[in-house]
Amino acid sequence: MATMANQSQIFRLPTELVQHIASFLSDDDLCSFSRTCVSFAAQVLPSNSSVWRSKFEDQYDSVQHHASEELKIEYQTRSFVLSQAISFRHGETEQGYLWLEVLQTMILEALLYTGREDPFQPSSKNLERIAETIQHTDFLSRPMTGYGDETVSQPSRLFCAIQLCLTHLSFSTNYSRPCSRDDYNIEYVYSYASLFHVPLVVQGKVDLKTLLHIRNFWQRHFTSSREDTFLKSYQGISERPDTWTCPFEPRNTLKTFWLGYYSCIHPYPGTAKDLEISQTCADVGAHTAELCANSISLEIDGNAQNWPQLLNEIIPTCADCPTRHFFHGTQKFYSTIDSPACYLVRGFFEPIGEPQGGIPGWARICFITYDPNRDILGAFSQEGDGQTIEQRGSTNSSFPDEDWPPSDLEWSFHYIHGFEGVILPGGRIMLGQWLDIKEEGALDCDRGPVICWDA
Repeated sequence: MATMANQSQIFRLPTELVQHIASFLSDDDLCSFSRTCVSFAAQVLPSNSSVWRSKFEDQYDSVQHHASEELKIEYQTRSFVLSQAISFRHGETEQGYLWLEVLQTMILEALLYTGREDPFQPSSKNLERIAETIQHTDFLSRPMTGYGDETVSQPSRLFCAIQLCLTHLSFSTNYSRPCSRDDYNIEYVYSYASLFHVPLVVQGKVDLKTLLHIRNFWQRHFTSSREDTFLKSYQGISERPDTWTCPFEPRNTLKTFWLGYYSCIHPYPGTAKDLEISQTCADVGAHTAELCANSISLEIDGNAQNWPQLLNEIIPTCADCPTRHFFHGTQKFYSTIDSPACYLVRGFFEPIGEPQGGIPGWARICFITYDPNRDILGAFSQEGDGQTIEQRGSTNSSFPDEDWPPSDLEWSFHYIHGFEGVILPGGRIMLGQWLDIKEEGALDCDRGPVICWDA
């Protein structure tokens, strides 16, 4: 038997150094290295080896509270599961659900990681790994389950939650192809034939399925050249969700400036089939996509009268919400972006305490945009400036001191639209629906989908 003195110098290296060297090897090379001799295998493969933490943190967001033993299992699980070909063509299989659970864990870690605001790693490694994985699947290109069957199956809340959390990727041609019209029910998107507003959040539970139908509608119309609707307008915006390097930010903080679109349909379709054929007015001269694009500036305002009882009867606040923030602001349409003319905004923001699909960080946002009848809702000059709201422009600091709250909806406004939406985890995208509040209760009440993002 060879003595230690006759052995190669590499066998005399400290275990810590051997583990450090091994941590730079690919998974296949690490396997080959450990098979060269029993000594190397004993040093690098045990669960308490530093190799596993190094390899995990090289690929994923740092998880300080996990022991090396846990990281070895998690690293190997992710390496195996994420390398598998996955499809939801025939519904959510056991394999597919496991894949979703791995993505769920990675999203949870990414939300916690981005909350730490690490200056040395501004973007999440987890989200980068998810994006790489998505590229090799049709997960975002066909964002529904059972699309290959005669009857489309209902997606689980986990499926919907993960799809919604990856909305920024769904608008990118690098990670997704335009989805099909079959991937959303246009009746859900528009709440077709509903006399009254159908809430998206009830007792702290988000209607994830409807929200996904709305997201898929926007995905189709933002990315498909077959839809002569929003594609050109959307691509003309520089600050788009699909250009983000950091789509998640600390939760439960309301962003102050948003860009986005709403969609409408005129004349009101007589049948659901008519709506299916002509899904938006954005392809006709009177309602081009540019006229449907808007910017919203918001400012926190603690006055609860920003949402008086008159509005609460139509879009009610959540009774069990422990914290609610009120705000006011202004809305402009792209067609008048250089004009001082604007609409006014009032509303509220409610963090949703319960996780949705196992993922926390959702919030409900409701607001109105309106053009007040100044014969009823008089506006007062800000003390000392002697200017009207129109003369001052449209910054939030110039929000008018007006005769508020209104006593009625019919005469107090020339125009008033209501909005209920959900801000997705990460706080940078909101999806929801709008309606013409003055027409609420009529079968042909104007209503439709809305999307906005932090800009």
